[in-house]
Amino acid sequence: MSFVLRVLAVCSLALNVAECAKPNIVFMLADDIGFNDLSYTGCANTKTSFLDELASKESLMLFHNYAAKVCGPSRAAFLTGRYPSTLGLQNLVFNQQYPVSLTRQVSTLADEFKNAGYSTHLVGKWHLGFQAWEYTPRYRGFDTFAGFYSGYTTYFTHELNVELHDSEQFAYYDLREGEQESRDAIEDEVYGVWWERDKTIDLLSQLKDASDPFFLFLSWQASHAPNDAPQEYIDLYNKVNVDDHRMYMQAQTHTLDDAINAVVTYMKDNALWDNTLLVFTSDNGGELNRGDNFPLRGHKNQSWEGGVRVPGFVTGGYLNDERRGQQLTDTIVHLTDWYPTLLAAAGIDMSHTRSTKLHNDAINTDTRFDNNGVGHIAVDGQNVWNAIQFGESNSAISTEERELLLDVNSEWCPFTSCGALRRGKWKFIRGGNVGTDGNA
Repeated sequence: MSFVLRVLAVCSLALNVAECAKPNIVFMLADDIGFNDLSYTGCANTKTSFLDELASKESLMLFHNYAAKVCGPSRAAFLTGRYPSTLGLQNLVFNQQYPVSLTRQVSTLADEFKNAGYSTHLVGKWHLGFQAWEYTPRYRGFDTFAGFYSGYTTYFTHELNVELHDSEQFAYYDLREGEQESRDAIEDEVYGVWWERDKTIDLLSQLKDASDPFFLFLSWQASHAPNDAPQEYIDLYNKVNVDDHRMYMQAQTHTLDDAINAVVTYMKDNALWDNTLLVFTSDNGGELNRGDNFPLRGHKNQSWEGGVRVPGFVTGGYLNDERRGQQLTDTIVHLTDWYPTLLAAAGIDMSHTRSTKLHNDAINTDTRFDNNGVGHIAVDGQNVWNAIQFGESNSAISTEERELLLDVNSEWCPFTSCGALRRGKWKFIRGGNVGTDGNA
């Protein structure tokens, strides 16, 4: 069915035009997938057959697609539409020992969708702070949460090693559904990517007959360290590479491909696909000795192209048929762009809605930032929806003219400031721009 006919079919069931303009939104953020880590981008020996088929035949591939150089800043950029440096988070990865979270002074994409009548859901990695309940997902605009708070955990035991001041380490469990610990998955040592897959399908089974559209942020665990994967997947790669780190990363990426296959297949089989817009991207480049960023220079934790330019595509039944199997080559896309872009795709005006929910308080709200003289903090991202859906670019987003801030870094810098900037087809980089050595 063509895109126009699909929209007409949806609109014929809608009560008004506004309902017509609200597709389901699924945003898949893979972890540490480099520019050349998927077979469709050129990697010959990592088996990602489903993603290859989905990207090449049913999607618009994003050729100039950018993220931050590490995990936490990328998630802050996506959910707020602001550069990490705007938020003061360009180098922070929200280690459990460092009590900082994404400020509640800014609006989030989840809050925007919730305010517009969507149900909102997060499955997988949060990594935007957790020093108080109010900084965790269900207090930042998400109706439901199933995942982990920190930057990484082990895949089977779901543990995080916490280093105390005396350098002694303790392992803590980090896997939750809402605010409750997911004890069964921990005790049964369920592989993390399978757990995320199953939680997503369980959620979709509840949403498929709902009257409201949904926003789902699916923040996959794969393919971040540590070196954990099901043995049958490891066996597929243990003769391909002599480097154990790379072998495990490929096995994890293979499981990611199978998990996404299961989720997309469920959506297609249950009448969810036609009115869904799905975005896939990575949060940063591949890690040194684990990922493959060829032919780009550098790796995760650097602002060279290999650290910040990542694979990505847009698909789903809501994507215009004429855009499938194409590459978006005349437009630069950045993680901050998805804030205004996804709202535009859903026909929602930006409201700058902020999280005000308090823990264990059904009456009062968080008023700390009301009338504080700051007002709305402007979004840095650009709306690229017309470029995606209709092939209509403009000077603010084009590869010829766009000016994009990729990094600002005052730490570990021999100058007053370091960073990276792309302007059209030129890139300026100052300093080594190697970020934190923490749990990125």
